[in-house]
Amino acid sequence: MNNENLVEFICGMAESGSKAARNLGTGEPVSQGDCGDRKYEIDAAATEALIKYFEEESDRYDFSVALKPEDAEWDEGWRLSDGTTIPGSDLEQVDYGLVIDPVEGTKNQTNRDRYTAIAAIDPEDPTLDGVEASSIHRWDDTLFFSDGIDAYKSNNGEGLNNPNPLRVPEMDEVGYFTKITGQRLGKHSKDIAQLANRLTEESNLNHQDMPLGKGEG
Repeated sequence: MNNENLVEFICGMAESGSKAARNLGTGEPVSQGDCGDRKYEIDAAATEALIKYFEEESDRYDFSVALKPEDAEWDEGWRLSDGTTIPGSDLEQVDYGLVIDPVEGTKNQTNRDRYTAIAAIDPEDPTLDGVEASSIHRWDDTLFFSDGIDAYKSNNGEGLNNPNPLRVPEMDEVGYFTKITGQRLGKHSKDIAQLANRLTEESNLNHQDMPLGKGEG
C-alpha cells in the first residue's frame, strides 16, 4: 500500500470523529429537505474528537500535517498540532493539509447514512490530482479509503485489516438519469461538463439526454 502511515493516521482520525458523533443520534427531521434538529451538536462533537486525535496522535508520525474542518470555529487558516493556525499561503510549511468534513450526509433522511470524510492534499498541488490519500468512515463502521492510487473498502469495523479493493463498475447505459457526482474544486470545475459532453458524444445521445452534473458539498 502507498502512503501507509498517512492512510493509517487519517483513517484513525475519521473513525474517532464518527464514533464521537454517531451515538448522539440525529433527532427527527424538522422539515422535508432539512437535517435533524441536533445537527450542530453532532458537528461539534465530531470536530472536537477529530482535533483531539490530531493533537494526540500526529507526533507519532514522521510527517507534518495541518487540518481544516468544515465550519471551523477558529479564524481563517489551518490548524497545527500545537493549537496554532497558519494561513493558507503558509501551508507549504507542512507535508500534508487535511480537508475534513466531520459530518457528511446530513440531508440523508431515509436511513441516516452518515460518515466522516478526510482528504490529505499536497500543499504544493492543492487540486484533486494532489490528493495523496483519503478516508471515509461511515457510522456503521464501514471504512472506505484510498492511498492516492487505489481505493479499498473494509466492513464490520476491521479497519485496515484485509480490505477489499474497489473497482468502478462499467455503465451499461448512459442517459439523462446518469448523474456525474463530485466536488467542483477550482480549475477542475470544468471537468464535469467536459466529461458529460464526452459521454454524450460517445453514446450518440440527443442533447436533451446529456448526463447530469451534480456537485456535492
